[in-house]
Order: sequence, then structure tokens, then C-alpha cells
Amino acid sequence: MRLHVGCAMWTHARWRGRFLPDQLPPEERLRAYATWCDAVEGNTTFYATPARSTVESWARQIAPDFRFLPKLPKSITHERHLTGADEELRAFLEAIEPLGARTHALWVQLPGSFGPADLGTLAAFLRRLPGSYRYAVEVRHRAFFEDERAAARLEEVLAGAEWVPFDTVTLFQSPPTSDAERDAWTKKPRLPRRSRALTDRPIVRYLGRDDEARTVEGWRFWVGTVTEWLREGRSPTVFIHTPDNADAPALARRFHDEVRAGLPELAPLPEPEPVEPLTLF
Repeated sequence: MRLHVGCAMWTHARWRGRFLPDQLPPEERLRAYATWCDAVEGNTTFYATPARSTVESWARQIAPDFRFLPKLPKSITHERHLTGADEELRAFLEAIEPLGARTHALWVQLPGSFGPADLGTLAAFLRRLPGSYRYAVEVRHRAFFEDERAAARLEEVLAGAEWVPFDTVTLFQSPPTSDAERDAWTKKPRLPRRSRALTDRPIVRYLGRDDEARTVEGWRFWVGTVTEWLREGRSPTVFIHTPDNADAPALARRFHDEVRAGLPELAPLPEPEPVEPLTLF
């Protein structure tokens, strides 16, 4: 029985001196983050395929059971819409190979314009992918959340891949109260919550608020759902976001603690490394 928790990134300016040491070289930041959380979203790979040497550095910093979720580059998913991107895909797969088993799944995040009419393209793309990886697909077209036939067809196409929900319900429950929340309101998808697991390793992306109490209240649904998944023998991964992500590592650990409170047989997370506070000199 294992629950992995993590954040959208492994370094953040607001974490210095709180969750990560103040002065820390880039090649050590993932290692320090991994003392707080045992999973991370690989958003950085969405913007550009990293050098293989960079990925080798990532692999050296994390344990074999750490869960890394690299996102396919936007050149494949958003610009080429999964077609005619064989060269980009080959370069990406070659670059991330050093992660080995640390690659929990390859994350295919699709744009909101990718709808039910495009499922044939997705099916053909998934068939071409190597069987050595797990896959996780995130869709943002409203039809998949509001039309039962579209959702059922997508589940058929996934056929062994996981459907990743991005739960933004809490964010949009009431008007924003901070600059970061206002920015998130303009950029994040406003979709119904979805919680059906398709595999033994479901993945959840939860976006709360900059107010901790509202974030915690909003994830009660997921505490119950994840607890049931664990009882069913599944091994979920949950990523905790807030608009400013200032306290995300601590919140991820709190989510793990809340699940464990109702499921004491779940092993606790290791204690994070102590961090020296920020200094002016």
C-alpha cells in the first residue's frame, strides 16, 4: 500500500529557506525536494526536450521508487496535435531514458480544442508508443466531462492508460482573492470534477486556493476517494497545487497525513531534511 504525493515543480522562489536550502545549486534541488515529496510533475519537459545529461542528473538525485511524470513536449501535443511528430517523440524518449523506472508514466496533456472528433488521432498515437512505459492522458474538452458517450469512447481509446483529472472546482467556487488566484482564473480549465480510476495507479491533480483552510476543505473529496483506492489495492499519486504554490510541499505532506489518519497501515513519509532559515548575508 503506497500513496505518492508531490507538487507541480521541485523548485520555487518562495521555498528557499523554508523547504529547500537558501543556497542550493540547480543540480541538487530535486534531491532536496525529494526529501519532502516522493513524486513530481515534469512540467519542464512540456516547454522543451531536456538534454540527456540533464535527465541523468535528475535520475541521480531521486530514489528508484520516486515517481516522475514527464509531460510530452507541446510541439507534439499542442502544435502537431499528435500527428507528424515522430522525430520529436523519438528525441524525447531518448532524452528521458535515464529516468528508467522513476518514470511513473508519460503524461500526454491535450489542449482544450482536442475533442471527441479527435479520438481516432489519439488512438493511433497511443498505439505507436513503446510498451515499456505507462501512459497518462489529460483532456480539457468539456464534452469528455459532460457527454457520457464521449467519456466512454475516450476510456475505450485509453485502454490501459490512465485518465488524469485536473480538479479546479475549489478554485472556481468563489471569486479570487489574490493576484495569483486572479491569474489562475484566466488560465486554468474550469471543468467538472472526475474521479474514476482506470488503472491500478490513478493520478490526481488538485488545485486549491492560496488560503490553506479553503485548500484543505476542498480536498476532502479526494481524501475519501484516495483512501478507497488504497483499500482496493491501487497505488495512487496525488499532486497538490495552489495558485501561488508557496506552501505546496507542506500541503502535499498534509494530504498524505490526512489519508493516513483514516488508514493507519499506510506508511508515513520520511521526515524532510532540516533547512537553515534565509539570511540577509
